[in-house]
Amino acid sequence: MKRTITIFAAFFISYTAYSQEEVIEYDTKSGQNIEHIIPIDRQYILPEFEQCSLLDKNGQKFSGIVNIHLPSNTLRMIDSDGDTLEVSNADDIRTIISRDHKILHVDRKFIIPIAEHKGITLSVLPSIIIEFFDKMERDYIVDIANVRNEAVSWNTGSIKTILVPDALSDKVTMRCTYKSEYVLTSGDKVYPCRLSSFYKVFPKKKNLIRAYTHDNYIYFHIRESVLNLFNFCIRNM
Repeated sequence: MKRTITIFAAFFISYTAYSQEEVIEYDTKSGQNIEHIIPIDRQYILPEFEQCSLLDKNGQKFSGIVNIHLPSNTLRMIDSDGDTLEVSNADDIRTIISRDHKILHVDRKFIIPIAEHKGITLSVLPSIIIEFFDKMERDYIVDIANVRNEAVSWNTGSIKTILVPDALSDKVTMRCTYKSEYVLTSGDKVYPCRLSSFYKVFPKKKNLIRAYTHDNYIYFHIRESVLNLFNFCIRNM
């Protein structure tokens, strides 16, 4: 049976014209830290740690030098000593605003909004699907990696170190499927970008949406196409 890890992760921050998928395999060994394997520019959502404004679920505003380490799905900070630590109350953070970007934290996923209206967004959700193979046995190993927790200072959580799992042989192949797809959000829910989701997010406009999509074929993997449908729904709210 196929067994995988899905880690919501951004390997670049861009407003892509198409939803994308790229598969890369890495040769690894049991016990290796995956952060030493995956290229650093594919691990963080921002190009570098930046001074950002952070808004929590109560509307309170904070600031700090942060970035989002998405292989572990954690918000990380650089403290006054220059150490990289994990923010312990990241679940309460709803919005991260950097110099050039805005990132939303919805349903434990970090997403990049393209268009917004009254709590509803059309956004990009980047992710990584990670699969481990025993290179000699040519078979899947496990669906979750070992996670080691390291204690850090009081105002941060644990830093989660994800390790390549044990295999029968000394050689492991780690397959990373990098994906970037369009999603809808409403409140604290994230929906895949498809027609049924538009019906859920705009339930009172179901007949209008049905008529629009009858006259205008929608490509849900193409930005302009889904953005046109989103804007149509907003105009008719």
